[in-house]
Amino acid sequence: MDHAYAVIEAMERIGQRKGVSVARIALAWLLHQTHVTSVIIGAKTVSQLDDSIRSNEVSLDVNELAELDAVSKLRPEYPAWMQRTRQAPERPPLEISEIAAE
Repeated sequence: MDHAYAVIEAMERIGQRKGVSVARIALAWLLHQTHVTSVIIGAKTVSQLDDSIRSNEVSLDVNELAELDAVSKLRPEYPAWMQRTRQAPERPPLEISEIAAE
């Protein structure tokens, strides 16, 4: 849960600097991803719909994209972290505390 709040806080900071909503930043971030071809939006009010539609007007610079990518990066889950340690025999196995920090 803390991970999700960290992502939201990063989007809030960027949104405040740009004067736009968190929802608009979230959708703009998705639209900046090369592997995303479309987004599905949901709105309960006309103003939410208008805000979401205007997300294509938000331009995120490389630093903002890097910040959002870094804060949203997921920790490797088993077996990925174990496979990584087995693929690098010259590197000592990771300690549990190191895995939790990633």
